[in-house]
Amino acid sequence: MQFKINEPSPSYREIEVTLPYNEIEQELAEEVKRQVQKLQLPGFRKGKVPMQLIKQRFGDALEYDASEKIANDRFWKISEDENLNPIGTPELTEIKFSPNEELYFKIRYEIVPVPEVKDYTGQTIEIPDLKATEEDIDSEIKFIYKRHSTQEETEVVGEDENYILEAKISPIDDAGEPIEAASTQTAEIDLSDERVFQQIKTNARGKRVGDSFVYTTEENFEADESKSETGKKPELRRFRVLIEGIKKIVPPELNAEFFKQVSGREISDDSSFREYVRDRVQAYYDIRTEEMFTDRLTRMVVENSDFTPAATFVNKFLEGLMKEEENRYKQEKGKKLDKIKLRESLTPIAEFNTKWFFLREAIKRKENLTISEEELLERAKKESETTGITIEKLLNYYKSSDYFYKLSNEKLFEFLKANNTINKVDPKILIERDKNHAG
Repeated sequence: MQFKINEPSPSYREIEVTLPYNEIEQELAEEVKRQVQKLQLPGFRKGKVPMQLIKQRFGDALEYDASEKIANDRFWKISEDENLNPIGTPELTEIKFSPNEELYFKIRYEIVPVPEVKDYTGQTIEIPDLKATEEDIDSEIKFIYKRHSTQEETEVVGEDENYILEAKISPIDDAGEPIEAASTQTAEIDLSDERVFQQIKTNARGKRVGDSFVYTTEENFEADESKSETGKKPELRRFRVLIEGIKKIVPPELNAEFFKQVSGREISDDSSFREYVRDRVQAYYDIRTEEMFTDRLTRMVVENSDFTPAATFVNKFLEGLMKEEENRYKQEKGKKLDKIKLRESLTPIAEFNTKWFFLREAIKRKENLTISEEELLERAKKESETTGITIEKLLNYYKSSDYFYKLSNEKLFEFLKANNTINKVDPKILIERDKNHAG
């Protein structure tokens, strides 16, 4: 027997085997005999057909059929002897049987890949330079004030926007008559919400419970407000709003007690509170920046490495994503799930995440990014001091849960961050670059 193993990719292997006829002659005869026992020809009982007649009828066809089984058996024997460790279902891609001469076959199989990772250090990664602006701070303060505000019933809408309308909204025609078969919707309109049309806010001023007003909106919203994609003006739609209730939004009293309650700090005036909000907004941006860095770093590693993961692993990851989405759809009543489209949309995600999984493990091995017993012990000591949990229990938890794996991933990102350059860019410029790159 002769065989050789080819390595077409990090995820696949291909074995070519040549077996002399005399080496497989007995196996062929035994397999043909098993097939003959199943044959039945007119005038003969099953398994009792004379071999001479079988030869006349089938020639070497039975040996050809038997050769495929022998090829499969020999593959698994070689696999065991040579520790090939195939995963999934091996594929017989080629077989040539020459009676009285030899059997040649080729089998392709998947393995747990050990990909070659390229260009994962010394790279420049651009991320947006997110900084808290005065507008961001104003918006956040407005949100905080509103969240801590109260509401009280009132009869009339004042000049400011701090009102909530309980209303019925009906589509109407140009004459102001309700459109036949059109449904009236009950809605709560928060006039302080930036997403509410300015026309509604303006027309609602001075109105009382029981009053109504009309507003118009375009059928299509385009960048050019005067034209649609067809070159025609967008169709205007008209609605009547019947006010059934009015609530006044009462902002909180801005005093030291309020500032302390919201911030958890000893803050006594607006300016100090504004600085607190600035820190909070900037902290959020810093987290988002770190997330974007991680995302771009991950994509860089995947894109720089020419690596196709084994289908077995991709499918396993894909099935996990499918199950998550199916469970989510079950909780959303009335929502139908198109499994074919869902699978198509999730396949690229499964492929990317499978690639990243094996590439990051390859980097860990290559750079020896392991978690030592000393590091675990040091971490356990620090955590024990703050939690009161014994060091022994913490060590057992680290080793028996996903926590250990999480630590190794943290170490990987620390390494990648230290060995690549971060370039913070104006967000608008970066968005334009990403747009051009995608186009």
